[in-house]
Amino acid sequence: MRRSVYALWQEAKKKEDSYPQEEEASPKRQTQEEEKITVLVLSDTHIGQKLSWFPDEVLRYLDRVDAIIHAGDFTSEKAHNFLAGIGLPFFAVRGNMDTPSIKETLPEKRIVTLGGVKIAITHGWGAPWGIEKKVYSFLERQKPDIIIFGHSHKPLKKQIGKIQLFNPGAVCGEFSSRRRSFGLLTISSGKAKFDFVKF
Repeated sequence: MRRSVYALWQEAKKKEDSYPQEEEASPKRQTQEEEKITVLVLSDTHIGQKLSWFPDEVLRYLDRVDAIIHAGDFTSEKAHNFLAGIGLPFFAVRGNMDTPSIKETLPEKRIVTLGGVKIAITHGWGAPWGIEKKVYSFLERQKPDIIIFGHSHKPLKKQIGKIQLFNPGAVCGEFSSRRRSFGLLTISSGKAKFDFVKF
């Protein structure tokens, strides 16, 4: 017998509530001499829907980073499991287009501290215009230094008050132009810098 949507939602909510409210991570590749942490920031990969696999432009960065953040819409368990199995600290949230098993496994929001910088991660929802205000309102009470989100498929860097907002864009491409992008977050001495990789 199929479970109701409400029952699935309740199970996902229980799992989400069991996630730690905040996580602190120390990337394995970081040494005491190195204070810099480089994070690969992905969103909206849509593997199996819009792309058959991760583009080479993404894959070639995997041995250059200390951690990975994915802001949702993997759309494939294979894609999620691949990133989770690389052996780097991996922080992900579910997206609106993800499979039921991913939605049951991953939380809607996640808070992690890397290099002394508090990062809130969520996917986003609804119409893409003004999405940064929605995710800001959703996560500002957590008092993060940075909010990372996806959903709109548009790269964005913006400051609201003391919080930096960063959308890496979509690995599968923007809705209108199909231009693809992801992000690199560099953390050094408690400060964060964002760069886009567009291809």
